[in-house]
Amino acid sequence: MAARRVGTEGQVYAFEPVPRNAAAIRRTAQLNGFHAIRVFPEAVGATIGRAELLLARHIGGGRTRLGRSTTRYERLSRSRCDNT
Repeated sequence: MAARRVGTEGQVYAFEPVPRNAAAIRRTAQLNGFHAIRVFPEAVGATIGRAELLLARHIGGGRTRLGRSTTRYERLSRSRCDNT
C-alpha cells in the first residue's frame, strides 16, 4: 500500500528484524514491481544495540498440548529512527 502511495518519486522504509520476513518483503516488492522499497533487516527502538525478540513458530505461539515450547528467541540488531 505504501509503495503505491509514494509512487516512483518516493521511498518506503521497511524495518524487519526477522531474516525470513525481510526476504519475503523484498521478494513481494520485486514481484509487484515496487522498486522504491528499502528493507532494513533490523528492529527499531528507543536505543541502539542488541535485543532479543520472542518469536512464535505458529500463530498463537505458546506451548503444545505436550508441553513443548513453540516459541524461540532471536538476537537482533536495533537502531533508532530519529534525529537525536
